Parts: sequence; structure tokens; C-alpha cells
Amino acid sequence: MVKQVLLWSLLLGTTNVFAVTAYVDRNPVALNESFQLVFEVAGNAEPDFTPLRTDFEILNQNQSSQISIINGQQTSKVSWTLNLMAKRAGNLIIPSIDFGQHGSSTPSTLTVQAAQAVAETDADVFLEVSAEPKNPYVQSQVLYTVRLFFAKNLNGASLTEPTLDNGELVVEKLGKDSQYQTQRNGRRFNVVERKYAVFPQQSGDFSIEPIIFTGKIIEGRSSRFGGFGFFGSPAKTRTQRLRSKAIAIRVKPIPETFTGKHWLPAQQLQLQENWSETPENFKAGEPITRTLTLLAAGLTGGQLPELGEFSQIPQGLKQYSDQPKLDTQTQLNTLISRREEKIAIIPSNEGEYNLPAIKIPWWNTKTEQMEFAQLPARTISVQPADNNAPVATPTPDEEVAQPAPTSSSIEQPANSFWMWLSIILAIAWLSTIIAWWWLKRRTRVVTTSSPKLGNEAAAIKKLKQACHSHQANATKEALLAWAKIHWQEEPPASLDKIGRLCGELLQTEIENLNHNLYSRLATEEWHGVALWKAFKEYIKQSHKLKEYKRIVDGLEPLYQV
Repeated sequence: MVKQVLLWSLLLGTTNVFAVTAYVDRNPVALNESFQLVFEVAGNAEPDFTPLRTDFEILNQNQSSQISIINGQQTSKVSWTLNLMAKRAGNLIIPSIDFGQHGSSTPSTLTVQAAQAVAETDADVFLEVSAEPKNPYVQSQVLYTVRLFFAKNLNGASLTEPTLDNGELVVEKLGKDSQYQTQRNGRRFNVVERKYAVFPQQSGDFSIEPIIFTGKIIEGRSSRFGGFGFFGSPAKTRTQRLRSKAIAIRVKPIPETFTGKHWLPAQQLQLQENWSETPENFKAGEPITRTLTLLAAGLTGGQLPELGEFSQIPQGLKQYSDQPKLDTQTQLNTLISRREEKIAIIPSNEGEYNLPAIKIPWWNTKTEQMEFAQLPARTISVQPADNNAPVATPTPDEEVAQPAPTSSSIEQPANSFWMWLSIILAIAWLSTIIAWWWLKRRTRVVTTSSPKLGNEAAAIKKLKQACHSHQANATKEALLAWAKIHWQEEPPASLDKIGRLCGELLQTEIENLNHNLYSRLATEEWHGVALWKAFKEYIKQSHKLKEYKRIVDGLEPLYQV
């Protein structure tokens, strides 16, 4: 219950409805096994933990505080961390704890399992592994947990990462290792627990291969609590290698009822929007920024699709996407990913415009149904552009009469010669200035255009190498780097925008690249030669045919096409 509250708080990006939050680092736990109970409070308080002593033994406790300043606004948070051990097995209630003016925590249930016996009674070190769920969807998260139990000190201990037999497995480590103590068969063990989010990339029956432990056991010394890697000068050590059990999983394919373009199997998915002005104040010809944020629980950042393709706008509006921001964090044994894209919208004329709804289909791995993360349609009103103040023009009544020519301005033929001579000299001087300025400008253009061509040649060479190496991510980066040089005044910030500027042939290949980068269907294999050929065709059709032909044809051959 508490974990769900915290997860929704992170996904929604809002303040938790409770002033005090409480959560445990593991659930369930075993009897005679220590665990951590954490309270987070938005301010200082003097809590009374007495109610916990009914069913739990408080081994120790500590307090920490954190102050953050975001956009000039200061917030503080105080955390209380308690190491507890249950006094009995069963479903125990963690009671509400009073934090004074900040309120009280919400009660929750902790499952305490009976103590387990160690299969190898005399073993000083052993491994336990688990995976949930064992019947996941392809590319969905599986929580893989490995626990190292040791009754003696270790030196140079190491564990391998999980792998899949005859299949691809994307592995993301979740947070830091947990350390605690437990008892098995009347013997006390130190435990280091490590969690992974693993994502099987193909459907079918597979086995997560055993984890391999390698380390030196220090003999003749008293056991002490710690993690991987102990240092010292023990009298005697012995090297030991252990293998955990393999775990069989059956990976389900993409269901036929899912009709989305991008396969997104997640625990939660939510789409948010923010505007650079609140309320939005649209004026013709002036940009306003719309920020789209996609939050996902149980997906990697690389699985989140490009949001610009879902943001369609009507005629009369232009939009330009900035580089996306990706972020991945760990929260409550789940990978939380975030993709943020800023889109500048510029209306051409005043009037009313309808922004259509944005709908991103995804697959809920809990309910096993297709759902939509969406933003509703909205109507925006665009005001006329702010014009400069009109230049005042005199009315007929305000016109000033020109003075009549005097006799002195007519009857001076000698002075007219000097007047015309002055005019001719002024025109010659002005012509010299214009010619000097024109020559200087042409010299500057010639000297600056050559480096641009050189930089573009280097960018195209990198693009060719990435395409022939069939590296999708490298090709994307090379395309974006080339676009910044090719369109210096207004470079496109996304692959979608580049495709729209480069014609149908190259646009189709860029869409295939985007599909591979963000859909990641198990059966897909991307080949870059087709994109390189389409790119060369676009270059040959461009208005700088001779210059670009020299760039493309002059590149050293990387591969035979």
C-alpha cells in the first residue's frame, strides 16, 4: 500500500497527499532477519517510536536531513531510518507513528516468514536467487534478486551479472546493495542483497543462468558485518567459487490485441504537459514552449518513444522540437524512466486553433490490457501580433508651406558650377565606399564557407561509417550532427524533423531508424546501407550539387556497397 503511494507520487510529479511517508526496504522478510523502516517528513519533528516495540525490536536508528532549492523555492526533508527485527512470524502491522504538527504515518502490513533452514548446514557462504514474474511479457521488467549469505569474513568477493541462455537480456542494476543480518538454522549470517531489473528481448522459454560467486574466505577470524570486499592480513584464506540455481522463465510475445506502433509493456505510464507561460498567451509570430513529459515504471529510457510524432498540430501553426532529456532512477525495486521534450509552437496568424488529443498506447503488465497515456484536446486563442506604434503623417491642415525661392537662389550661375562639382565628387566617394564594402563581404564569405564544407564532409563521413556498421544510435547522432551544420540558421532538433526536410525517400529510411531505436521489437534488425543510399540521393538533388558531389564522392570508401 505505502509503496504504491510513493510510486504514484513519483509518476504524477506532485506532493504526496501524506505529510509523513513510511516504507520498508524489503517485504516480505524472514524471522530473525533485520530490515530497514524509513520515515520521511517535510520538516523537523520529535517522533515517538514506542508503538513499534510491540512486534519489533529496534536495533538502531539514525536521522538525516536534506535541503533543496528549486527555482528559488526552498524545501526541506528529514529522514528517520530504523533497523528492526520482527519478534514473531505472520502478517504484522507497522503502526502509525505520530510526528506532531506534521501528522502521522499511515499503517502498513509487513509479511514475516518463518526462519528457513540452510540446505548446506555447514556452509560458510551460499547464494539465493529469485525472479518475479516468471512469466513476463517480452521487453517487460523482471525483478531479479541475488542474496549472498556469509558467516565469515570475505576478501575480494565478486558476483557475475545475470544472463539468459540463448537469448538477449537487458540488465539494469537497481540502486545500491542492501546489507543486513539474519539467522538460518540457528546460525547468524551477514547478507548482501543485490537487485536487478532485467528485460528479456525475445519471447519463448528461457533460463536465467546461474550467478557465479568467487571470493576468499578468511579463516580463524571472528565474523563481522560488511559487503563485498574485505581487506586486512588474515592468517589463512581459502578461495571458493559458488553457482546459484538457474531460474526458468517463459516470456510471452506481444499480444495480438495490442495495436500501438511502439510496444510499451509497463507497470505505469503517464503523460504530462507544461507551458512556458501560465496561462498560455499566444500571439501571432511569437513562440511559446510546450513541454511534454512521459513517465514510465518498469521501462528503460531507451524504450520510451519520441513524443513529437504524437503531437500533431493544425495548419497555421509551426512546431520545432528540442533535444529530448532522458532520465532513469530506481524507486521501490522498479526502474522509473522519464523522457522530456520541449516543443516550440509558433502561430502564423491570429484566430482559434484546435490542438488534437495526444494518445500513447501502452500495455499494462498488471491488468494485461492495453491502455492509453493521453492529454485531452484543447483550443488555443491566438491574439494579433504586437505592432510598432504607427508613424505619424501630417494632415493637410498640418502641412507646412514651402518657402518661395528667393532671387539669390536663382541668380548665382557661378555658384551652381561648384554645387554640381561637389555632387559628382560625393557620388564618386560613396561609390568607392560601396565597392570596398562589397569586396570585403565577398572575401569574408569565401573564407568562412570553406570550413563549413570541411566540417560537413567530416560529419557525412561519420554518418557513412555508422550506416555501414549498422549502428542505429551512432547513425542517429551522426544525422543530428550533420543537420546542425547543414541548416545552421535553424537546425532541426529531431530525426522526425530532418526526415520532413529531406524528401520522401530519406524520410522513409529515417522513420525505419526511429522505429528500430524506440520500438525495439525482438524480430527487428536494422541495416544502415539503405539509409546511406537515400542520403546520397538527397545530397545529389540539393541545390549545391557540385559542392556536395565533391564531398560525397571524395570520401574514402569504408565499405563496398
